[in-house]
Amino acid sequence: MSIQDKKSLQRYLGMVTYVGKFIPNFTEMTKPLRKLLQKNVVWQWTQRQEEAVKTVSDTITNSGTIRHFDPKKEVTITADSSQYGLGAALLQDGHVILYPSGSLNQAERNYAQIEKEALSVVFACEKFHQYTYGRPINVENDHKPFVSKASLRNH
Repeated sequence: MSIQDKKSLQRYLGMVTYVGKFIPNFTEMTKPLRKLLQKNVVWQWTQRQEEAVKTVSDTITNSGTIRHFDPKKEVTITADSSQYGLGAALLQDGHVILYPSGSLNQAERNYAQIEKEALSVVFACEKFHQYTYGRPINVENDHKPFVSKASLRNH
């Protein structure tokens, strides 16, 4: 697909966003592309955007098989945050069911890291609601201060 203007970029992103929920860090991968769609940004297609398209396309082409959700199996949610985004994965038996990701707004970027980690868990729970509602879930997060605070509340 040849991307030459905002309209063709919107078409491309519309096409790949559907499968984006199955790709880890999709939001981060498409950040250079989405930046061109912001108001008051002059269109300038650079090597950075070209590399983003290649990365997204290669990831879609080479991605492993995503598993179907089995309501009889145990569910694990992993959630993480970065300076600019949130990511999560819904897992069963260590296999990925979904990989949603999202961007933080300006106010959320100012949160302390522990608050961003908590936000990532809320984000994951909202994204996976249809899979997790009314059932026990395991939540994994690698931010030690957040994990220790969350563990204290379970006792």
